[in-house]
This record gives sequence, C-alpha cells and structure tokens, in this order.
Amino acid sequence: MIFTDRFVYVHQPKTGGTFVTSVLFRLHDFRWTRWTHLQSAFRGSLVHRNRYGTFVYNNHKHGGRAAIPAAQRHKPVLATARNPYDLYVSQYEFGWWKRREYRRWFRPDLSFEEYVRVAGEAFGPLAQQFLRFHDGRVDDVRFVTTDRLNEGLHDFLAETGYAAEDIAFVRELPKILPKGKGRHSEQTWEKFYTPELKQLVRTREHDLFTLFPQFDV
Repeated sequence: MIFTDRFVYVHQPKTGGTFVTSVLFRLHDFRWTRWTHLQSAFRGSLVHRNRYGTFVYNNHKHGGRAAIPAAQRHKPVLATARNPYDLYVSQYEFGWWKRREYRRWFRPDLSFEEYVRVAGEAFGPLAQQFLRFHDGRVDDVRFVTTDRLNEGLHDFLAETGYAAEDIAFVRELPKILPKGKGRHSEQTWEKFYTPELKQLVRTREHDLFTLFPQFDV
C-alpha cells in the first residue's frame, strides 16, 4: 500500500493497482530500481519527499484496510475495483492458480469455465474476498473502477490537490501490466463466457453487482 499526505492507496490484486502505483511514483518523483527494491525488502517501507509532501511505499503490497497503520487511518482511502466478469478472466489468464501450492484445488490445464467453477468452490465469491480486503467497510472508500481507470484516477488526484499540469499525462497513459503480462486487446472478457457461465457469475457475485451496478452488463 501507499501512504501520501493526502490519502492512502490500498491495492487489491488484479484491479489496476500497478497502473495507480506507477502514476503515484511518477508524481512523487519516486523511482523503483533494484536498489530501492532491496531497501524496501529490508526496511519494510521507503519514504520519499517532494513538493507534494511525504510519500511512503509500504512493501505490504496487497495489504487490506485492516493493515493500515493507526497513524494513517484518519486519511481518505483510495482503492480500485474491477468488474467480476473481467476479474475472473484476468485471474485465469495471469495463471497464478497454476502454481504448485494451488494444485490442491486447480489442475494446470483447466478451461476457463472449469476455473471459474473451481475458484468459487475453493475460495468463495469474489464479493467475499472484496469485503474481507476492505474489512467490511466500503462506504468511506473512494473507488476508481478499471473500466475508467485513467479518467477516474485523474479526477481523484485533481480533487486532492495535484496540479493540472502534473496530472495531465494520466488521461492518456496506456495500460501498465504487472510483469508485462496481460491479454491482447481482442481478448475481451465477453469472449470467455457462455450465457450459462455468465449467469453463474451474476448470481454468485450478486453483492458486488449491488455495490457496482454498472458492472452488470
């Protein structure tokens, strides 16, 4: 997670967090190098200061709301959220579930439909994971959704005091993928679903679609 003088950013996996982190690094003149990576691993966090104040990168990269230190909890919270249909596809294509430690639940040759069904049985709905990540509190979080990540992040930064000339690049910045892994532009999430599988996800993720009705398309 990242702490600034203006807000805290919490990074739930596969929700555009690499993009947000890269933007914040750039705005705060923070460079991620092999040396800063080693320092972060040793110290637990790195502190940098520029005209926008103090910037703290905490190497608890995917820490949720409960992991925010007491000294930071008074600040607004920024988070990213992703359409469940798209999130299942992103998880499947990223392939984390093929690792040896997950062989208890997943075979490495699963089809997408098999993955969706097994993931629900193994870990429960994405909605449950989402609420656990946010410690059951979502009313006081500013969510930027991945379908309008550039515009949403730009608007949030403008509202929190970043200069227009400094954040203009955010609107046009292309996708930034973790470790360069991602889908081709023609691999839209819609192409992965049958009507029956889409209905299964719609039913399973009812709570997420209630929070973000724009996702149910």
